[in-house]
Amino acid sequence: YRNGRIFTANVEEPWVEAVAVARGKFVCVGSNAEVQGFVGMQTVARDLDGSFVLPGAVRAEGAPYHLEPPDRVLLVEPISEERFFAYAQERNGDGTGSIEAGKWADLIVLDGDPFTTASANLRVLATVQRGRTVAAFE
Repeated sequence: YRNGRIFTANVEEPWVEAVAVARGKFVCVGSNAEVQGFVGMQTVARDLDGSFVLPGAVRAEGAPYHLEPPDRVLLVEPISEERFFAYAQERNGDGTGSIEAGKWADLIVLDGDPFTTASANLRVLATVQRGRTVAAFE
């Protein structure tokens, strides 16, 4: 996944533009150039084309948002970077809640920025669980 606006919920590196996934987990989180080193013959590259990406532990208890069928995101409360940082800390032991190397590759791809856009206006473009796209919307 490259060319995105990816919010990691990792205090040490909150924003990146690309991630590499192998065997369902993030193996590299960083710039397009950093992730390029993980591209091989079997790689399926996905261009996010500037889409906004959030960590995808959306069905977990305490998540700051969840999906509304078929393709909308509902914010549980006003969303902020700080709320995501706190949630990621709560989930730290289970491999979810943030986008970091070694954690499960769960993410939500949105058509807008949830930090600046009302949730009613956000559309989910895709959901990814353990590195596999489980839902994609046109």
